[in-house]
Amino acid sequence: MNIRATSTFLFLFVLPLFAMTESWAVTLEQEMSRSEFEAAGLNKLSEKELARLNAYLGRQPADQTQEFGAEQLKKEKRVEEVQRIDARIKGAFDGWDGHTYFRLDNGQVWQQRLASTYRHHSINPEVIIEKGRFGYYLRLKDGKRKVAVNRIH
Repeated sequence: MNIRATSTFLFLFVLPLFAMTESWAVTLEQEMSRSEFEAAGLNKLSEKELARLNAYLGRQPADQTQEFGAEQLKKEKRVEEVQRIDARIKGAFDGWDGHTYFRLDNGQVWQQRLASTYRHHSINPEVIIEKGRFGYYLRLKDGKRKVAVNRIH
């Protein structure tokens, strides 16, 4: 290999490998001026959030050892997650038709997310919104039909 080929090889292949190591990594807080860092709102991030952002951008390796086994801790300390709510639709209800909004008495607003049609007339009907494997579903308390929904407010 001649000198030119060797230097090209080092420049294109070897030096980038060194740049990816932790000792060569430059974090956002090192690269940006203090005013740029604050203007971007990055000073509002916790240390852990900033570390994750730097890791995502390839600026420092993620500390995966801290996350190992953490899911077991979360289960022990986690408050029981709500799997359903009971509420009433405000006002007259005529069913759903593909793009229906459901305004509930608790202030929440949900929107139908999958196309389907169901006709049912009632006033302030009781509904149950349940969390399923593939999202949330609204169903009338006195019926078995359900519709896929997303919360929008």
